[in-house]
Amino acid sequence: ATAHPQMKNLFGKVLGNRFLFDHVLMLNRPAGSKGRRWHAHQYRTGQHEVEDPTGTGNFVTKEFLQQQCVRTLCYPEGATIEDGCEFAIIPGSHLYRIPYKWSTDRPDYDDDMEKNWLNGKTHPFTGEPLKILRLSLPPGSMVSFVHHMPHHVGHRKAGTDTRWGLLMAYRSPDLTAEPAKWNE
Repeated sequence: ATAHPQMKNLFGKVLGNRFLFDHVLMLNRPAGSKGRRWHAHQYRTGQHEVEDPTGTGNFVTKEFLQQQCVRTLCYPEGATIEDGCEFAIIPGSHLYRIPYKWSTDRPDYDDDMEKNWLNGKTHPFTGEPLKILRLSLPPGSMVSFVHHMPHHVGHRKAGTDTRWGLLMAYRSPDLTAEPAKWNE
């Protein structure tokens, strides 16, 4: 997961030459699962964040800050729109530098996200309106995204098998902490 040349190259582009394997989780979504509504994640314990946990989404940056985490989801059997529980992201939203609702209730479905937080926001580089992208991932797919990017896992349809996934998180070292405290 960390030594493969393609993975090292990918993470090196985002995290630099020095990065840590932070944590790994097995995820399962049984039939009828309500998924995970729109949310994002903070870096480590949130000490470097520029907005509060719910945030206004007004802090836009074109800089890629030093404190980053990359989440990689692996779906051995896929995660398709047809079966439900697809994965959705908003490309460019991570540049608003807010870990969207990382420590609060997450009631937002697509219509709430589009009507409220997403309304009127544009990509800081292209100027194009931000929009939701739903991914239908075939078996064996991996998807990597920056921790601040709002993301969502849809409802799992009734009558489907449990969908298994693996979440691997990598991050840059926190230079303000002692090396022994890099991982909580």
